[in-house]
Amino acid sequence: MKAIIYDYETLSNKPDVAPVLTMALYRFDSERFINNPYTLDEIVRDAKFFKFNAREQIEQFGRKANKETIKWWMSKPKDVQDSQFKPSADDISITNLVDIFFDNYVKGDLVFTRGNTFDPVITEAILSILDKDFTAHPYWAIRDTRSYLEGMAYGSNINNSFIPEGVNNIEDQLHDPRVDIALDVLRIQALAKALS
Repeated sequence: MKAIIYDYETLSNKPDVAPVLTMALYRFDSERFINNPYTLDEIVRDAKFFKFNAREQIEQFGRKANKETIKWWMSKPKDVQDSQFKPSADDISITNLVDIFFDNYVKGDLVFTRGNTFDPVITEAILSILDKDFTAHPYWAIRDTRSYLEGMAYGSNINNSFIPEGVNNIEDQLHDPRVDIALDVLRIQALAKALS
């Protein structure tokens, strides 16, 4: 299985209007799971990371921040706020999203996100406000890791957000989309190895 996985961090939990703060995207191949397994550090290092201009999304495209989500971000450690939440002069326009998918999606790949009702909905909503006649990825390729993991672990007591063996002291790094997608790839890998 060849696939990409992506994750957004946002200023709202409403995907139809959420301004996107950051995005991470990574391409993986299940052929590596058994004999050349991925590591957290490798995925975090090699994942593509994009930080977007949230103000532009609000002012020019009518996206709407949520006060509770902003408050939640303000409660995070300073380094998380600096890397994900706080505006920077280097933040890019959300209009780059088309090129990001065009440059990274390979026809035939599966597309993983944590859930089908959040990240893919954000993608489609943003593409529609950009008035782009472009499909980021075909509907039939989308998989959500929660269901995928629960299907793989059916009949066990394994939760879809388990911390894979060998991953330690990760709590302060959560909500960096690079770490979040790395954990999901490692979860799929761990179950694939257990089932082989």
